[in-house]
Amino acid sequence: MRTPPFWTLPLVLLLACAGGRSQDLPADPHGVAVVELFGSEGCSSCPPADELLAEWAERADREQLPVFVLSYHVPYWDRLGWPDRFARLSWEQRQRAYSARLGDRVYTPQAVVNGRYSFTGSRQAELSEHVAEELERPVAFTLAGSAKSTAIGLQVEVQVNEVRKQAWPEGAVLQVALVEDGLSSRVTAGENRGRELHHVAVVRELRTVPLRPGELMYTVVLPLEAVDDPSRMRVVAFVQEAADGPVLGAAALPVTP
Repeated sequence: MRTPPFWTLPLVLLLACAGGRSQDLPADPHGVAVVELFGSEGCSSCPPADELLAEWAERADREQLPVFVLSYHVPYWDRLGWPDRFARLSWEQRQRAYSARLGDRVYTPQAVVNGRYSFTGSRQAELSEHVAEELERPVAFTLAGSAKSTAIGLQVEVQVNEVRKQAWPEGAVLQVALVEDGLSSRVTAGENRGRELHHVAVVRELRTVPLRPGELMYTVVLPLEAVDDPSRMRVVAFVQEAADGPVLGAAALPVTP
């Protein structure tokens, strides 16, 4: 396994500040922006990216923007002495698939917007630029649905609709992510030792369902064992050309605990 390069905190802060002001977003967006952040509690460069992601989550909620943030914790920095309890190998595999397709390295914090752009996750100006670009790009699919807790887990019903008649991309998938807000850790070892870290939109489960041309309704059951507090969970559903391809539509689904 290739060892990921490590970005130091001063350098990341310098890069984040060098971009200047955030780019204005379109007043009437035609698209969506799914922001996926790959980080780790064992990475000293990640807290600024976590804070930026939280700012975008708050802004999207306040301004009712079709911007959906997802935070994946990866395990390869656990070797520095702090095991990240939110990390999964499958999130690292997702990050590596993105990096291979987009021609980027594997590092933290790494952000991917709509499966099209990869960059350092604490760069505010770059994140704003790519979000603005994607909100101008018309979606190919709209999504709607809901989720409710059952005896076997969170049952999610998703309806996928074509915006216009077109050939469905071969290999297109529906992604259904269960995320949890308001999580924190007091780190006692490793590079963030002594810090209390706060996280939003931590991905707890992700299910990938192949899209079947002409089929509109999909049911996905997500296990809830990993969730700390069901009152803080949300569901984000999005369509990709492939499991690591461009995003073609997305929506947040209401959850009944």
